[in-house]
Formats: sequence, C-alpha cells, structure tokens
Amino acid sequence: MLRIRRFTLAAIAAAMCAILVPATAFAATWSSSDQYASWSDGGYTVYNNVWGSGAGYQSIWANSYSNWGVWSQQPDTGGIKSYPNSTRPINTQLSALSDVSSNFDVSVPSSGASFEATYDIWAGNGAYEIMLWMYQEGVVKPISYNYDGNGYPIPVYTNVYLGGHTWNVYKGNNGGNDVFSFVRTSNTTSGTVDILPIMNWINGQGWYNNPVLDKVQWGFEITSSPAGLNFNCNSYSVSYRTGSYVRIENRTTGLFADGMGYTSNGSNAAQWGSSYSYNQYWQIVPDGSYVRFQNRATGLFMDGMGRTANGSVLGQWGDSNSYNQQWLETTDGSYVRFQNRATGLFMDGMGYTSNGSNLAQWGSSNSYNQEWQIVS
Repeated sequence: MLRIRRFTLAAIAAAMCAILVPATAFAATWSSSDQYASWSDGGYTVYNNVWGSGAGYQSIWANSYSNWGVWSQQPDTGGIKSYPNSTRPINTQLSALSDVSSNFDVSVPSSGASFEATYDIWAGNGAYEIMLWMYQEGVVKPISYNYDGNGYPIPVYTNVYLGGHTWNVYKGNNGGNDVFSFVRTSNTTSGTVDILPIMNWINGQGWYNNPVLDKVQWGFEITSSPAGLNFNCNSYSVSYRTGSYVRIENRTTGLFADGMGYTSNGSNAAQWGSSYSYNQYWQIVPDGSYVRFQNRATGLFMDGMGRTANGSVLGQWGDSNSYNQQWLETTDGSYVRFQNRATGLFMDGMGYTSNGSNLAQWGSSNSYNQEWQIVS
C-alpha cells in the first residue's frame, strides 16, 4: 500500500507540473524547452540559455530573430538562472567600425520577478563583457569592484550620457572576464542605442585597447520568477557598418556635408547633392566619447570654430585636437545629431540648397535640419 500511495502522489505531482508548465500560446515558427536550445535566423542565433545553479523550467519560442520570448519559472533564490537572448556576431576590430547601433522593444513583468532586460556585448575574444541594462526589476545588482557597507555596488561614474541614454557605470570582474556595466538611470522597454560611442568611451578610459567586437546579444537575465512569467521580445535588431569613409546626408535638404576643397583658414564646410566625390567623404575618428570628422579630399577636420547659434558657418581646420573638432554623436531613430563639444551647438542643415551653401550650427530645436543619416 505504501508503494502504491507513493506512486500515486508522484503521478499527481507530475500531473500538476504538466498543468503549471504552459504550452506556447500560438504556433510559433520555432519553440523548445531544452536547456541550451538554439535556433538560427537571418544571421542571428536565438538561445534559451538556462545555465545558472538551481535553475528551474524555461521554454522559448521564436517567429524570427527579432520576435521571440520565454516562459520562465525560476526559484526565488539568488544568482542568475538564465539569459535567453538573440545574438548577432560582429567579429570586427573596434577601429574598423564606423557604426554599431541597435533598437529593441520588449514586454516584461512589472512585478513578481528579479531580472534585467539587457545587452550583453562581448569583445576581445571574450575578455571583455559590456552590459547595457535598459530595464531592471527586483533584487539585481551589477558586478563591481567596490561595494558600500550595505552591499550595494559603487559606480565609478554617474550620469554619463552616451549612445542616446544616461547611465551609471560600474566596473568589475566575474572571475573569468572584465565586466563593464552601464545601468540606465531610468527604466525603458523600447528604444535605440548607439553602441559604438559607448565602446569608444571605454577605449578612451584605457579599460581595453581597440579589441575585436565579438558579438552583440539582447535578452533577459533572469534571477527569479517563481510563479512562472512571460518575457517577450517584440522587436530587436543590430546594425553595424565598416569602411574608412562615410557620407553625411541631411534629413531636411537631402544634401551631403561637403568639404568643397577649402583650406584650413576657417572656410565653410558646405552641402552638395550626391556626386560621390572625395569632397563628400569623411573618416570618423574616435576621440574618447566624441568623434572627429576628417574630410577625404582636404585632409582637414570638421571644426565648430567657436561660433554662435546665429547661423554661422561650420569650418574645417588642421589637426589641433581642440574641443572645436570634437562632436558628440546622439541617435534619433534612424538618424543622428552631432553636437560640438566647444560650442554646445548642433550641426544644422539650415535648409540651404546645393549651391555650396554653408553648413551651420544651431541650438537644440529637434528639427529635421539637425538630423543626419550616415551613408557608407
């Protein structure tokens, strides 16, 4: 009788487990409950990736690399249990990259779980891990070398604006690699991140030296979700660009920033229609958290010249390493804006035509005049 009773209880427990673990709510293109399940699509790989100590059940589904999710039931204990994610390999030297950016949109639990929705970016053949925490909930902490008396990590920098977001920055090591965590100062479930300025800023700190960018991952680092919860990625993509030179096209005028062959006496950096001449090609040179633009035809650098917001011209100058030549690149959807470090003004098309008109600067107006598309 005892054996029969034990068998019956076990059967009941198994049945209850089957009830608690939901099937995929719709017919996804791919699904799995295997611990290390993976599926490739469009140059990306989607991973279930359940690996932590004492991990519970997790199932994954995907319609594409961009649209996927998990149902995860992780026990209410400390430590990361899983990092389901979508990964795009890059395998390119940092200095050879002229753009790395990504966008995301997720639906996450507002309570009942401890997790982060985060980028996990790997460089230097796994020697460096860069985490960009976009959303966090519950008891989770970034890795740090320093902690306060209550066990909270101490940032090395606070309120750093990079890549279109404001972060608190933590530096540490997990025993296998250096970890640089950028924790957003407020949660968001969607947005665009300009990754390259963040990586260049780290390079400028001397934390690494021009490593290869291995891959960019986006997903959910889950510590606990005891009731079983859904974590959905509604959309996600990564884009990157290589090549020494780019062209910079204004959203309003449709014209390209053009060196016009002028010399280093403060002459205008004009705009012109598409001619594919060397005048319109610029090399983006990383300079800490800023960039400089060197014209292929003139060899000169785009220079703010310290002018004011009255429509003054944007000049070029030889290599002086001054703040006039440094620009902060911020992402605005599929466009970017460039703010001069010396003047605080934004590169502005000013609506001129392709007759050699001046490329001006202006204060922040959020108009299309100040939005530029970088074209390889």
